[in-house]
Amino acid sequence: MNRFEKLLISAFFIELAIGGGGRLLEFGPLSIRQLLFVLLLVTFFYRIIRTKNIFNSEVNTFFSKDTTTIAMYLLLVWIVVSTAIGVLNHHPVSVIAMDMFRVSFLGLYFPLAYYISNERYKKEWIIEIIKWGALFGALLTIGIDITGKFILTNNFGDFYVWINNLFQDDLFFRPSRGVFYKSHLFIMFGLIISFHQILNKKWSFINVANVLLCTISIIWSETRGLLIAFLGATFFIACIDSYIFVRPIKGLYSKLKKSFSRPNVQKIIACMAVLIIVPIFYTQMTQARFPADDATQLNHNLSTKRKKEISKENDVSVATRVYLLDESKKILTASPKNLIFGTGYGTKIGNRLTGIEMSFLDIWVEQGIIGVILWISVCMLIFLNFNKAYKINLYIDNDNIGIMACAIALLLLTNINPFINNPIGIGFVLFALVVSRNELNLVKK
Repeated sequence: MNRFEKLLISAFFIELAIGGGGRLLEFGPLSIRQLLFVLLLVTFFYRIIRTKNIFNSEVNTFFSKDTTTIAMYLLLVWIVVSTAIGVLNHHPVSVIAMDMFRVSFLGLYFPLAYYISNERYKKEWIIEIIKWGALFGALLTIGIDITGKFILTNNFGDFYVWINNLFQDDLFFRPSRGVFYKSHLFIMFGLIISFHQILNKKWSFINVANVLLCTISIIWSETRGLLIAFLGATFFIACIDSYIFVRPIKGLYSKLKKSFSRPNVQKIIACMAVLIIVPIFYTQMTQARFPADDATQLNHNLSTKRKKEISKENDVSVATRVYLLDESKKILTASPKNLIFGTGYGTKIGNRLTGIEMSFLDIWVEQGIIGVILWISVCMLIFLNFNKAYKINLYIDNDNIGIMACAIALLLLTNINPFINNPIGIGFVLFALVVSRNELNLVKK
């Protein structure tokens, strides 16, 4: 692996971590993320040809026959089928192309399966990129929050227009002037990884800074899905860490005794604190995002039941999701064919042509139940590979547990915000998938 390849992979993951929707920089018709995607594939093909390893599956991973690679091929084939179904259903060609190119990032599995390894580009380097990228994203969004909330309070309109033009309309402001940025996904990943490392006594500047600043950034973003995802990741960490801690010990009494030892109790207390505090912040976020309007304030004599109904009506994000859920149901139940095979890329759901917030429902509508099964199978292979490797080796390092916790958070979050079938989420899925594949292949040797 040469220096250019290392720089290219570093640039790819740095952009993925801090680049939001991927269009902060554009080169003609290509965004920076699309350009890096093309460069990675071209560079990988060049390496295969230059080193004359066309039929060597260790280098040319297109010829790998492991379960993970086969699952990826099946998903890619079904993406082609979904594209064809969209064309046959006379969906807009431009929308079909956009949907297809969005998930074509899965093709990066093959170069990443070669490059990410202990001998070439180590997973630890990518984890460091994620952590430092999370810190950068947290500082950036906190800076925008402070500017909007406290500094330019009287000129917020001008600031709003300027900052959105700068970020290519990639920012979403709340009524409180808190901001959500698509890179909040990696801010959450950085928080999860740093939190888990601190639980395992890895105190460092970046870990402490991430736990403090990423938490503030997520709270001020008022994105409830991020809290739910972090809650799920914390619960996963508590369960897995406790299981691995007591598993080697024989005897029920000895296991119970060891589980209440000081190191494990400290972890459990920290995780329990998160599990208690997060729901409180969730409630506060809901109240901050959907304050009572003037009519509600004037009608203070209304019954409690009616006030709750008004509060629910004000929750626009929930109302939108309910509407899209109902529209998706109409499409899926129109015929058994739609249910099984989907209606193809380019499908209009309600008033949406470019996808909906609930990723797996979006996949179901466009790719059918077959598509849902394939997407879930690819994601589940992350956990299955790590589990098989652990059963063989009876060991799993903390970085891999952190990666799995991030994958859990992503799977929870993608049912609220569309990440898993977008390049930003696909990029992390591929990283986790390749690392889990490598761990399994390593212990099998």
